[in-house]
Amino acid sequence: MNDIKNDIRSEGSIKATLPINKDGDLFLDLELAWEFGECFSEDYCSAGPFPHIVIDDFLPLWLIEEILNKFPTNRLPDDKLFESEFSGLHKR
Repeated sequence: MNDIKNDIRSEGSIKATLPINKDGDLFLDLELAWEFGECFSEDYCSAGPFPHIVIDDFLPLWLIEEILNKFPTNRLPDDKLFESEFSGLHKR
C-alpha cells in the first residue's frame, strides 16, 4: 500500500482508487481498505478549516459506470422537488 501513497500526490491533490474487485461478486478487501484509509489519515486530520479529504478517482471507473447504468433516469410519481437557494433538488 506504500506505493499508493507515493503515486497519488501531484500538486497538492490526492488521486487514488479504493481497492474494489469484481470477481463474480463485488469484493472489498477490508484489510487493504483499512490500509488505504490509513494512508490518508494525516491529510484528513490536518486539513483546514476542518478535518476533511478529497480523493479524485476514489471509486473504480467500472463501478461508477455500473452504478450509473442502474440509477433511474426517469422521474417517479412520488419524486419530490425541493426549491433551494440556487436550484431545485430532486429527492426520492
